[in-house]
Amino acid sequence: MRLEIFSENLKFVQSHDSEEEGFTVGINKMSDWTKDEYGKLSGKFNKKIKSKKLKARTPTHFTDSDIPESVDWREEGAVSKVRSQEDCGGCYSFTGVGAIEAYYKIANPSWTVEHLSVQ
Repeated sequence: MRLEIFSENLKFVQSHDSEEEGFTVGINKMSDWTKDEYGKLSGKFNKKIKSKKLKARTPTHFTDSDIPESVDWREEGAVSKVRSQEDCGGCYSFTGVGAIEAYYKIANPSWTVEHLSVQ
């Protein structure tokens, strides 16, 4: 059974990576997991969550011609390495800490990105 699941997931990886999607996927310790198993790990539970409607904020308009057309924050050192949350279900904390690390690096360019605690 696990070999069949792995084989199907490998086909997906090979198919995806043969196309220009802007990112690649690969084989890891979860490559023989079913979608349901992965869904439980990644916080996809079978409960309905009510969402609130958010009001749109007025966009900020920049007129400064010095703003670059694009910035690759990986090259600027503002993106830390990917960390595995294992099965803790705390994806929100990993995401939040990653955003804080990036913001702090952008605001303080001399800071060397270190992993802040997600605890």
